[in-house]
Amino acid sequence: MRQVVLIVESNNHAEKFFKSCLARNGYYAIATDDVDKALKLVQAWQPDLVIIDMHLADNATEWLIKSIKNAPDSSPRIVLTACDDLEKTSALDSQVDAVIPKPLDCWRIAAAIGELLNKSACAGVKGEFIASVGRRVKQVSALPVA
Repeated sequence: MRQVVLIVESNNHAEKFFKSCLARNGYYAIATDDVDKALKLVQAWQPDLVIIDMHLADNATEWLIKSIKNAPDSSPRIVLTACDDLEKTSALDSQVDAVIPKPLDCWRIAAAIGELLNKSACAGVKGEFIASVGRRVKQVSALPVA
């Protein structure tokens, strides 16, 4: 059975990129840019992992993370995508399983999600790419974008 990943992304191009990358790596991806719909999708689909954009409208990212974590019968892994807002990222970093920095890279996304969902990942390319801290994957290192 394919693992389900919910993408909550405000940028249409990034959403399409995520869906394409995840499909190529064997995941079933569903997406929305609406936090209320995202919470309903979490309850209906019970995804294995949720990717949340740091810059959702009305600063809804933190609310969505807390709502998912407090939802009954819901225990998806949560990944946050972030640009260079280190202060905001570090405030949420303890509430999520991983942070994937932008600009997005399909290899980086597949590696981080594979690690979190216990799928085989492309380890070893360009050195260490995931820094494991305890039981959590905290940060995917910055790799040069080709």
